[in-house]
Amino acid sequence: SEVTATMSRPGPPSKNSLTQMCVLGNMHSDTRPFLASQKYHAEVQQAKNAVSSKKLIVAGLWRQIGAEAVEHLWAALSALGSFFSDYQFIMLENDSSDSTKAGIRTVCADSDRAWCYTL
Repeated sequence: SEVTATMSRPGPPSKNSLTQMCVLGNMHSDTRPFLASQKYHAEVQQAKNAVSSKKLIVAGLWRQIGAEAVEHLWAALSALGSFFSDYQFIMLENDSSDSTKAGIRTVCADSDRAWCYTL
């Protein structure tokens, strides 16, 4: 059967124009000078300032990545989310046969920022 969806109303108008952010790239194997540079830190600060009043929703399918990877990914996404005024995660697990389900249950148990579903 076919599923269709229609919008019953137009999307919200844009409140702010988008700001283009360019994060510098590193072409060298030693990242320390790049990460210590004033230019890099200025770009990062500009990006942090730009998103500090914004909200973020991250949605994704997690399958067969294991509990340890879930914990590392959760930590990285939480760190990213902390730069925003608010953030929420929607995590869908799709019938993993490894420890992915257990990892998702663990990280979601005490979080009010996550909507977690396992199949």
